[in-house]
Amino acid sequence: LSVTIPFALPDDSPAWIELHDALGRLIQRREVGSLGPGRHELSFDRGPGVPPGLYWVRLRRGAEVLRTSVSLLD
Repeated sequence: LSVTIPFALPDDSPAWIELHDALGRLIQRREVGSLGPGRHELSFDRGPGVPPGLYWVRLRRGAEVLRTSVSLLD
């Protein structure tokens, strides 16, 4: 199973999307700044050992951090 995260970047500055569990542990991190400006979608594979539940998605660009939550279901 996977979750698809839509996002937009204003430029090609270094940026990362992170998936964290409810306890704040980093599950996956992907570099996305190289995708350049515009709208994008990124899929995270849930993988083994990642149970259903509430997760946090963070988009980091320099000092800027945008957050949202996502629920992963079976």
